[in-house]
Amino acid sequence: MTLVKIELTKPVVPVEKFADTIGIGDRIIALGYSSSSGWINAVGRTTTYVSGASLQSTIACDIRTEPWMQGAPVINTKCELVAIVGGTDAQGICELIPAIGVKDILEDFLRQHTS
Repeated sequence: MTLVKIELTKPVVPVEKFADTIGIGDRIIALGYSSSSGWINAVGRTTTYVSGASLQSTIACDIRTEPWMQGAPVINTKCELVAIVGGTDAQGICELIPAIGVKDILEDFLRQHTS
């Protein structure tokens, strides 16, 4: 077990760098209450969820996730943000939303809440 003490003086994003490139076979780690590690299996997929909703350009991986992990950050071995957990598709494959897709949203949120 690793313990980390963080002194917070302002809101922070735990990962400061976004991954420039991702590829099949890259090692990844989903952070959260029950962290899980695995590998990227496919990139640029179109995912259709059980609800019927679909999402373009997702990443398939073999990380075991739980329902409460949706939105959890996924990092690579360089501690760069790769994606966030999107959920499990209709075939039971864990799908990730690429970080590049959420980068602008995160930056806008931080601008609005860190003044």
